Formats: sequence, structure tokens, C-alpha cells
Amino acid sequence: MDNNSSDTGNSGLIPSGSGSSDSEYSVQAKPVQTVLNTVWQAGFVLEALASLTDLAAVMMRHGKTDEAAQALAFVMHHPDVPYDTYDRAEDLFIDLEGHVCPRVIEDAKAWGSVQTLRGAVEAALAVE
Repeated sequence: MDNNSSDTGNSGLIPSGSGSSDSEYSVQAKPVQTVLNTVWQAGFVLEALASLTDLAAVMMRHGKTDEAAQALAFVMHHPDVPYDTYDRAEDLFIDLEGHVCPRVIEDAKAWGSVQTLRGAVEAALAVE
């Protein structure tokens, strides 16, 4: 657990306030989005799943919890996800479960179970 954690169990990834500005998100997300887009277009599925998980963590830090939940749910439902990527996505998803309404979690799970990699990557890259 990092030093930004509070006594409520917040891992520091989910802001306790209103989140940060969209420009801050864009600056921090851009390198991760570039990697995600590159590995996805090159056909590196495992690396795309890891990058999608990385991008979800950035989304969480900036209060984009619905979008992060969808990305993480997709990663956890993907049949080829490596164990280490699954474990990281699951840890982040569990953290989200404590901070968002149960409907967001259920909707994300439903979305993630039927989405394609292309759809998940495009949705994640569209977050602003």
C-alpha cells in the first residue's frame, strides 16, 4: 500500500475529492495510451492487456472510475490474460469496488464479458 492511503483503505489510486483536471489526465495518460495503441496494432495481445491495466490505473487516479472498471473487467475476462496481469487488474478492481456504486461494477462486468479487444482498446483510448 502506498503512502497516499487513508484509514478507509483507499490505495491512493482513487482521489477522495473531485479528481484532477482533464488536462492532467491527458498528460499522464498519453504515454500509456501510446504504448497501448502500439502494442495492440502490432498484435501483441498480452502486452495490450497489461497496458490496458496500466491505463486503468491512470484513469482511477484521475477519478475516471466507470471507465477504469470497464477496462479492468475486460482484462479479467480475457481468456489469454497472464496471471500477473490478471492479479494486478483484480487488485485494482477490488479497490474500485469499495469506492463506486455496485451498479457500476455490475455494468462493467457485463460490458467486459462481451467486449472484444478492439472495442476495449478503442473505449480506453477514447477516455478524455
